[in-house]
Amino acid sequence: MNRKQIYNELRQRIGNTKLLPLRNIPILNNNTIYCKYEFENPSGSHYDRVYYRLYRYYEIEKQRIQPGITPIIENTSGCAGAACAYIGKELGYETHIVAPGNLPKNRFTNILNYTQNLYCTHDAEYVLGTQKLLKELLIDDHKNKDKNDPERLFCLNHSQIVESVFAMEECGQEIVTDLSKTDRGINIFVSAVGNGTSMLGVGNVLRKKWQTKIIALDPVEAPVVHNLKEGVNQFKEYEEHELYGIGAWGIQFPFINTDYIDDIYTVTPGEWEHALRLLIEKESLYVGHTSAASLAVALKIAETVNNKNILIILYDSIKNY
Repeated sequence: MNRKQIYNELRQRIGNTKLLPLRNIPILNNNTIYCKYEFENPSGSHYDRVYYRLYRYYEIEKQRIQPGITPIIENTSGCAGAACAYIGKELGYETHIVAPGNLPKNRFTNILNYTQNLYCTHDAEYVLGTQKLLKELLIDDHKNKDKNDPERLFCLNHSQIVESVFAMEECGQEIVTDLSKTDRGINIFVSAVGNGTSMLGVGNVLRKKWQTKIIALDPVEAPVVHNLKEGVNQFKEYEEHELYGIGAWGIQFPFINTDYIDDIYTVTPGEWEHALRLLIEKESLYVGHTSAASLAVALKIAETVNNKNILIILYDSIKNY
């Protein structure tokens, strides 16, 4: 079987996740909250879409990597690392994952399902710490190898390449296709913001189709997007939080365009914990903290608007927490 066939078979397992409205949680003012079930992807998050596209881009289109020859490295706050390792394993790549040492144990377990090459920081610097460790590993690897050596560690660098946005545009197009069958659209998209690729990728498609408003959310402990919009750099004052994957400070993310965002909400632990209980008890949706935070914001918005369709993404499963 040639490589394109292998990629095509893998593609059949990724995406085309369900899009369903909440049925049992009370929502005010005749509003509807739609959920995109991204936790249904094979490794448990939307990042399977991203890494499928990145591996294909670098191997098939750019011919920069080769299975069995080029080892792959990536840094993560959990879900991205599992997806990178899962896709890599399916395609025959050796993968190395760098993660913050203070993540929930289940996040490490998920990564270790697909690779044993896991490196953790020993501090509380969140993804800023993983960036430092990643650079150290790359420098150490490269200084001992010739620059033309194909066995040098290759960083996919998902947060810095536009292919990640294109991958999430495919998610947005699925939403458009599903709702076009019902003659309905999305008026408001509530997005958690990590590196910005989900917000921008999905949001681009929805806004083009329906002039959808884009609402970002921040953890109250680390209002990174709010401060970016205000032109304030306060990352030294940010606190640790449990909305893993968002509220990351000290790193330049090219796809967080604050001019693109219509409004920003902050979410407290009490708010997302309450929303998580609702999702589990009322809808039997065992999803993660950022999914619950998205619902918390959507419910707030529903108090102020009427007859609107609001979209949230259920990014990952509660088994990562």
